[in-house]
Amino acid sequence: MSTASSENPVAKPQGTAHRVRVIIFRVVAAPAGLFFVVAVVLMASAPGVLLQPDQDVRSEPNRWFLTVAGSVDAITAGVLLALARRLRRTLLVLELAGAVILAGAIILPFQPTFAAILAIGVVPLIAYQYWRDVRMLHMPRLAGICRPNGPALD
Repeated sequence: MSTASSENPVAKPQGTAHRVRVIIFRVVAAPAGLFFVVAVVLMASAPGVLLQPDQDVRSEPNRWFLTVAGSVDAITAGVLLALARRLRRTLLVLELAGAVILAGAIILPFQPTFAAILAIGVVPLIAYQYWRDVRMLHMPRLAGICRPNGPALD
């Protein structure tokens, strides 16, 4: 057996291309997350809409719309900032991709200008570099539908 055996393989050092892609993702994801933090702060006054002196007939639906919009912004801000900190949180990427697709399918036909806000959530997904990890997720195991080495639970 030679001294250059495969028993102790040397890990290939991460190249500069990898580091550049990480920096690009963080430069894109952090400001996008901060954009949604600002949106959350702007929606923080939503419960007080009913207390304003010039109440109109639709103040209750407006109040709940602002509250729901603020909660979605808070989730998106948390996901983007968490991904900017640690890139390999693949379930967060999957959640963000699903949210972008669902929001686009529901809102874009009725309000095409929403595409500008949606693009802020899409650009970090385009810059994400670990899509192989996302594709390799085995969702039934994560959901607890089957045991690791046994048949599916009914």
